Amino acid sequence: AGGAIDVTKYNLYIENNGNVGLGTLSPTKKLDVNGDIKGSQLTLSGLSSNSGRIIKIGTGGLLTSSSISETSEGNIKIAGANNESKNLEVTGDISSNNITISSLNLNKSQVLKVGNDNKITTAVIYEYGGNVGIGQYATDPQEKLQIGDEWTFHDGTGDKTIGRNVRYAPMNPNSCYRIKDGFVSRINFTVMGGILLQVGDNNSAGTSVNQWHGISLVNNGYVGVATADPQEQFQIGDEWTFHNGDTKYIGRNIRNNGTDDVKIKQGVSNTLNFSSTGISLYTYDEGAAGSIVNRTGNITLLNNGNVGIGFISPTKKLQVNGDIYSSRDIWGEKIFANDGIGINTSTLPSGYKLAVNGKIICTEMKVKPFANWSDYVFEDNYKLKTLKEVEAFISENKHLPDVPSAKEVKENGIDIGEMQKILLQKIEELTLYTIEQQKQIMELNEQIKILQQLNNKKGGE
Repeated sequence: AGGAIDVTKYNLYIENNGNVGLGTLSPTKKLDVNGDIKGSQLTLSGLSSNSGRIIKIGTGGLLTSSSISETSEGNIKIAGANNESKNLEVTGDISSNNITISSLNLNKSQVLKVGNDNKITTAVIYEYGGNVGIGQYATDPQEKLQIGDEWTFHDGTGDKTIGRNVRYAPMNPNSCYRIKDGFVSRINFTVMGGILLQVGDNNSAGTSVNQWHGISLVNNGYVGVATADPQEQFQIGDEWTFHNGDTKYIGRNIRNNGTDDVKIKQGVSNTLNFSSTGISLYTYDEGAAGSIVNRTGNITLLNNGNVGIGFISPTKKLQVNGDIYSSRDIWGEKIFANDGIGINTSTLPSGYKLAVNGKIICTEMKVKPFANWSDYVFEDNYKLKTLKEVEAFISENKHLPDVPSAKEVKENGIDIGEMQKILLQKIEELTLYTIEQQKQIMELNEQIKILQQLNNKKGGE
C-alpha cells in the first residue's frame, strides 16, 4: 500500500519515505532496528573530515548528554573529548555491566589511566599474569590485587590476606616473601573464621618470612597475643592464659576444657586464682599435654585476712600444713602446731610437742592436766617405806627411791611434770615421816615428864 514494500517473510519493511524497519512495521529512522545488531564490522562512510557527528545519544532525537564522533585521524571521541590522537577518548562517566578489553600485551601493560592532561596523576591499573595493580608504582603486581608498591590482597584457597610488603609463592600458598626491603605485616582472615593481625621482622627483598608475631581473634571469641591458637579467653604466647570462669585465674601452661583444668603442653603448671573468698597461688605437678592438673601446694589469702599455706580455707591468721623453718624471730598471740614445735633445732624427738636447743626463761609455767598426781601418798593403803628401808636403798643406789639417777638424767633429761610429781611425792613422804617423828617426840616428852615427877617425889622423901 502506498508504494511500501512489505517483506514479512524476512521481517523487513520499507516505507515510501525511505525509512527501513527491521523487526518493526513503523520505522521512524532511515534504519530502525527492533532488536540487537551483531556483526564483525560496522562501516560508516561519507563522513566529513571535520569530525562529523555520526551517532547521537539522548531523548526526543536531541543531542543532549553524550555523542560519539569520528576524528579526522579515524579515532573516536565521546562527549566532547578534545584529544583526536587517541583511539578512544572519553570525557565523563562510563557505566556498563561488563567492559571487556582484549588483546592486551601481558608484559605489565598499562590498560587504564585516570587523570588530566594525559598525565598519570591519580591512579593507574596494570595487569600482569592475571594479577591487577593499582597505582603508578604497582607495575609488577605480586598478588591478585596490589595497591602501590606494598599493599597486597591475597585470595588463596585457604586464608585470605591483606598484607603490607608481603606476597605468597604461587606453588606454595603457605610460603611468604618480601616484596622489597623492610618489615612486613598482614591481616589474615582464616578459613576457621578467625582474624590474625601479624608483623614480621626486617629483612631484604625476596627473603622468606619464617616467623610471625601478632594478635589473633578466633571464632570462639578467644584472643591470643603471640599465638595463633589461643586456648583460653586470653592467652599470651604458648603458655600464659587468663581464664574467665567462676574462679578467675592467670595461669602458666594451663587451660580449662569446659570441665577440668588441663595442661597445654608437657610440664608443670601454676596459677594465680581470684575467687569470691580471696586470692590463691597454686602449684601443680608435672604431666603430659591434655592431662588433668593435680595441685601440689598453695598459699591462700582470704578476704578475712587469714593466710593458709597448704590450706585452701584457713581458719587462723596463719595456718600451715607442714613444717615451718625461720632464721629470725616468730611473733604471735597464739601459735598452734599439731605435731610439735622446734626452737633452734630441726629435730623434734618422737612423742614430744616442744623441742628447745638452748635456755628457757619465763615468769610462769603451768603443766596441766596431770594424771595420778602424788596425793596418793596420803591414802590409807599407801605403803610408806621405813626410814631404815630408805637408808638401805640410798646406801646401795646413791639416790632416793623413785627419783631418777644422775646417769638417767644425763642420758634422758628431766620430765618436768613427772619430776614435780616425784618431788611432791618425796615431800609428802617426808611430811608423813615428820608427823610420825612428832608423835614419837610427844610420846617421849610425856615419858620424860613422868620420870621427872617420879624423881621429884623421891627427892622430897
